[in-house]
Amino acid sequence: MSQTFGTACLWIAPAKEAPCHLSVLSPAERIRAEGMHPAGRPAFVTARGLLRRRLARMTGLSPEAVPLTQQPGQAPVLEGHAYGPYFSVSHTQLDGRPFAAVAVSSVCPIGIDLEDPARAVDWRRMAARRLHPGEWAAIAARDEGAARQMFFDLWCLKEALVKLMGASLLPVLSRTRIAPDRPPRLLDNPIDGRRHVLALAHVRRRRLTLGMAAARTLDWRLYGAD
Repeated sequence: MSQTFGTACLWIAPAKEAPCHLSVLSPAERIRAEGMHPAGRPAFVTARGLLRRRLARMTGLSPEAVPLTQQPGQAPVLEGHAYGPYFSVSHTQLDGRPFAAVAVSSVCPIGIDLEDPARAVDWRRMAARRLHPGEWAAIAARDEGAARQMFFDLWCLKEALVKLMGASLLPVLSRTRIAPDRPPRLLDNPIDGRRHVLALAHVRRRRLTLGMAAARTLDWRLYGAD
């Protein structure tokens, strides 16, 4: 068993505009939520509410006072906390219902991605055009069901890497190469040259795919994942 350097805690929850989440948002987050399309608002509100409550426990601040800020087109950051706690968020739809995922760690930078592998997309075209040629060859050699799941496994892991590294999506998709072992391994990473550590889970009765990436080997603890 690989040595772990600490834990990362991850929560997955149905997304709702619940008062417990709305009550801890900053004024800027409330304005942003009000201006969002109604379909996207529950996931944003739930993710921010969960995130603020978890970070509050780690920083000793009230949830409303957690200094989360976000510039347009960029990921949220925790002002004044360059060395942790670290966090990542994701959301997706399952049977038309939104779900939000939030991960936090005090150990090292992390990234997560949550996807529904049954959603209607031209995944073969995306795999052929966007993924590393070696990954596409491995996908193409499998039967339909296994190939589709492998595509979404790799996609989730690469989205998690994008969030971890703060990189652009397309170069990570096409230039990094992942071996879909158990656990998955990052074989080639010309983006920043680091051997980031990957993990994969199939949650919500195996209907959602969860990709996790970290700068070090962590013990991922999942809550609300079924």
